[in-house]
Amino acid sequence: MKNFTFEIGCDPELIFFHHGNPVEAENVFRFDGLEAHFGYDGDHTIAEIRPGPASAPFDLVTKIHKCMSSSRVAHKFEWFAGAFKADLAIGGHIHFSRTWSTSPWFHTLLKYLNAGFASIRNAWEPVDEISARRGRGYGVFNTLCYRDQPWGWEYRPLLSWLITPAVALFYISYAKALTHIFFEGAKKVIGEPPEISQIFTTSFARSLPDPRLKNIKKIIAFAPADCKEGLAFYRKFLLEGINWKKEVKKEWKI
Repeated sequence: MKNFTFEIGCDPELIFFHHGNPVEAENVFRFDGLEAHFGYDGDHTIAEIRPGPASAPFDLVTKIHKCMSSSRVAHKFEWFAGAFKADLAIGGHIHFSRTWSTSPWFHTLLKYLNAGFASIRNAWEPVDEISARRGRGYGVFNTLCYRDQPWGWEYRPLLSWLITPAVALFYISYAKALTHIFFEGAKKVIGEPPEISQIFTTSFARSLPDPRLKNIKKIIAFAPADCKEGLAFYRKFLLEGINWKKEVKKEWKI
């Protein structure tokens, strides 16, 4: 499957607040909220960004910023991402075009993505929010954490990684890099994916070199050139952590 090409997309979510109180997205986007590039999700409560597909992670982040900047009405509110805010679970689905769940290799690819992102979750994602989101039935790494779409499929267990442009670029780059490496021969590059239970039951210290991300240097080495800038942020996130309570609009300079 070498030289296999695919595009990536996403529909990450946000929660709006006004003076510390949550605001339903439907009350912000009164018209065409389900269809707009910046609108609301299916239950009309949570805001959703729909930038469309791109080949390169940086281009997708640029499109996300353009979507965010497109709605003046949303700018009067505070925006928050992460996994769980205001008693609501929020996520950041990543889309893959021209790949299909009916392919014989699909569930092996899913296993690599699950193992990779489980390591990320163990490293710096907010434990309390993740636990609350899982309590609502979201964010579980298993064989059912995807949804078929006309253009391909979407990967669904991730939290909303919209906190900052750098965080967004890392998550998108990581997803593309793992998928690219899979098609190029993942076993030769990063070995067999570990079982998810092994990742979460092993005790790790928060220091470098960090065994939770023991394959990250190999992933960077074999990643496409357009993923390397985003992947390089892993060291900063491991050393400094990520503040998942930041106000998104300020971080994106909207």
